Amino acid sequence: MKKIIIILLLLLLTGCGEKEYTGTIEYSTGASDSELNIETEYPVLIRNVEMVQYIKEDEEVKLVFANYPIESTEEYTNPEFPEGLGNEVFYNDLSLNTYSLSEETINEIIFNENTIKKQLTDIPEQDLSEYNLIKLDDYYVTVGDDYQLGDIRISYYYIEDINVTIKAKLKDNILSVVDSKDVNINE
Repeated sequence: MKKIIIILLLLLLTGCGEKEYTGTIEYSTGASDSELNIETEYPVLIRNVEMVQYIKEDEEVKLVFANYPIESTEEYTNPEFPEGLGNEVFYNDLSLNTYSLSEETINEIIFNENTIKKQLTDIPEQDLSEYNLIKLDDYYVTVGDDYQLGDIRISYYYIEDINVTIKAKLKDNILSVVDSKDVNINE
């Protein structure tokens, strides 16, 4: 009985079974956005959808691209983002040291301030007329000469070779971090 109590106390004092894991995130296939037919060789792909909206800055109302809804006011009304075409993160079965990563752990890694995200610059030319979009440089944009309220601009970002140290619990072959401070992106 004393041994069980001592073991339980040790588990409590050492983080309840948390352990440190270090390595490069592993994956079997590159991430892809099947909605817009974008395929990559990278473990993580991020679709960034921006829309031209009104915003008030320093008492002046301006049109700006924003990747989040800006609240309408009595002075102006912003349109809704297009349904089904929002910001999204794509990945397939990411693991660390042969252990699967929980969705929460993956999000903590992806959205860590030290995770380097690079813009995908080789997006394919394709027919996106159903969304009223064309390819322009490294973006898909609403057809037209000048940007107007409600126009869309889509860019993609990817993350490659993520080397991390995480403090996580292992249960059923899945690593789960308890706190964002337990995720460190290694250079």
